[in-house]
Amino acid sequence: MSDHISGPRALAQPIADITDVYAFPSPERSGHFVLVLNTLPFAQPSAPFSDGLVYRFRLLPVTTSTRDNPPLL
Repeated sequence: MSDHISGPRALAQPIADITDVYAFPSPERSGHFVLVLNTLPFAQPSAPFSDGLVYRFRLLPVTTSTRDNPPLL
């Protein structure tokens, strides 16, 4: 779900407003996936990312369950 310019920090620093995050399998490279992060709602395409922020994806490895290997929880 998207959320644009809500809360005191987003109003004070619109460049810090993370609006959308997408993750999907790469259509070009099997076994890889694509991450997309949108910030600064309503910005022009030429708007830069802020040098004052660190945009970071933190990923944890997961395993998929099968009939022979059910999930732990």
